[in-house]
Amino acid sequence: MDTNKVAAAFNEWMRRYTEDPAAFDAEFQTVGRFLAEQAEGKEPSYGDRCVAMLEQLMAESA
Repeated sequence: MDTNKVAAAFNEWMRRYTEDPAAFDAEFQTVGRFLAEQAEGKEPSYGDRCVAMLEQLMAESA
């Protein structure tokens, strides 16, 4: 794992959030989905969605 690329991707994620926090409002809905999936005995999909976002940011910074 290239930790410099990961760090840059997380910094970009935070930059986007601080510039347009309203664009991330839907993220607060993920808490309900996470809890519902967990209550149903399912593996929460939150981690998979985070990985997808991180991969996208890393690809954009390449």
